[in-house]
This record gives sequence, structure tokens and C-alpha cells, in this order.
Amino acid sequence: MKPIQTESTPQIDFLPKRHRRDREAMRRSTSCRSVLAFFVIGIAATTVVLIQTPQRLAAEQERLDPMLEKSRFLQAERSRIDTVLQELQSRAAVVDELTDSPSRTFLFWAIAGAAPEQLSLSKLSIASKQSTTRRPDPSATETAVAQDPFAKDVARLRAGKSSGSTTITIEGTATDDAAVAEFLANLEELQIFSQVALLFTDRQALRDQTGRRFGARLVVRRRLEPSEVDRISESPDVASPPDSEVLQ
Repeated sequence: MKPIQTESTPQIDFLPKRHRRDREAMRRSTSCRSVLAFFVIGIAATTVVLIQTPQRLAAEQERLDPMLEKSRFLQAERSRIDTVLQELQSRAAVVDELTDSPSRTFLFWAIAGAAPEQLSLSKLSIASKQSTTRRPDPSATETAVAQDPFAKDVARLRAGKSSGSTTITIEGTATDDAAVAEFLANLEELQIFSQVALLFTDRQALRDQTGRRFGARLVVRRRLEPSEVDRISESPDVASPPDSEVLQ
């Protein structure tokens, strides 16, 4: 069976026209009140958030303040440690410059390695000469170094370093003047002597031929770089150094 279809009858508003207007006005008023209520609730929520935000910020600031203070302390300590490290490195460099000098064994080794085959050494002596110049009055620098023991030690080292020099005297024989000149040139190329000077040369009978007897003076540089020591030590022409300071 087919369902019975009934037509919907239109609703008829039997209220008077004035009442219908009042009803519509009431509906509009209710809608406006709802919108106003939502608006008031939004304003209240925003106000609560704005009131609580400074409190939250203050609490977060209180939590972060110790961390920031610790970070600033660590940065200050790191800066202080870097400054101390730089000062210690600078002091170590000064002490190294004032105390480092080539050993006598190394000097003999380098000299023996510079001698050509046509030349032989008969005498080699080394001496440290102290300067005869008057030293400055200690009272002039006493005030400057009174508060710094390191400055006092540096002044003492510098005074000892600048008050003398190391001189090596060499005597030997060679087949000719060319061998002597080659020997002196080799010594200058070593760059460990501030002065290489020929003292004398004279003829001398060497077995069945005539040779040259010579003497030279070498002044050692006050400081020898480690790279120069390595360069000279690795040279294949360097012979073993003499065991004594004076070879007769």
C-alpha cells in the first residue's frame, strides 16, 4: 500500500499585528543580548589574560634571573682565565727568550760539520765574556718591579743576558785559502753566529806540500730558534761534536 500523502497546511498566525511586532522585537532583543553577552565574556577573558600576563612574566623573570646571573659569572670567569692564560704565555715566551741559548756541544757539532775535507781543526776554545759597562742603578727600576716578582726576575735575566757574550776561537790548517774561505762561508750560513771573523793566516809546511794555518773568532747569537737547531741537526754534512771544549 502506498503511504497516504498529506499536504502540509500553512501555519496561520492568529495573533494581532501589534503582538506580532512585539514578538519580533523580543527575538531581536534576545539575539542582541546574546551577542552582547558573548562580547562581554570575551572582554572578561581578555582582561583576565592581560592581568595574569605580567604575573607570569614576573615569575618567568624570577626563574631566569639565577640562570642569567650564572651565565654572566661564567663569562666573567672565562674572560679572566683567558687573560691569565695570555699573560702566562707572554711570560713564558719572555723567559724562554732570555734563557734559551745553544749548548756548547751543539756549537762544536755545528762547527765540525761546517769544515770541508781540505781543512782540519787543531784548537777550539769557548769563553763567556762579561761586559765591563756600568750597570744601571737598581734603585731606578726598584719601584717599577716592587709589586711584580716576575718583572724583577725578568730584569735580572735581561741584565745577565745583555751583560756578556759567548766567543769561540778556532785554529786549524787547510790546504789553501779557498778551503779557509769555504769554511768561514759555511759558518755564516749556519746563522748561529752574529760575527765570523778571520784572525790570521800564514803559510805552514804540511808534509810534502805547503798549506795554510789560520785562526778565526766566532760570536754566538744570543738566541737560536728551534727550527734552526732542527735544520742544522738534520744536515747530513754535520759531524759528531768534540767531547771537550778545547781541542789541542
